Amino acid sequence: SSGWATLYRVCGGIILIVGFIGTIAVAQKNEEAGFQLAVMAIVFTLTCFLFAFLIDVLTDMRHYLKRIAEKQ
Repeated sequence: SSGWATLYRVCGGIILIVGFIGTIAVAQKNEEAGFQLAVMAIVFTLTCFLFAFLIDVLTDMRHYLKRIAEKQ
């Protein structure tokens, strides 16, 4: 796993926690705004985890392609 993938996972976790707490705080005053904040937090969290996954996959591909090229 690369450092960038780890950074994206940490950011995704922070966004998830802050989004959850923020959603509860905002929803007490305005339910519609709380729902919108929850959706945005979920989207940003999933985006961060998707990018982390893609970075790991591309890093693994690069590693194995480099090994294949060295054998030939």
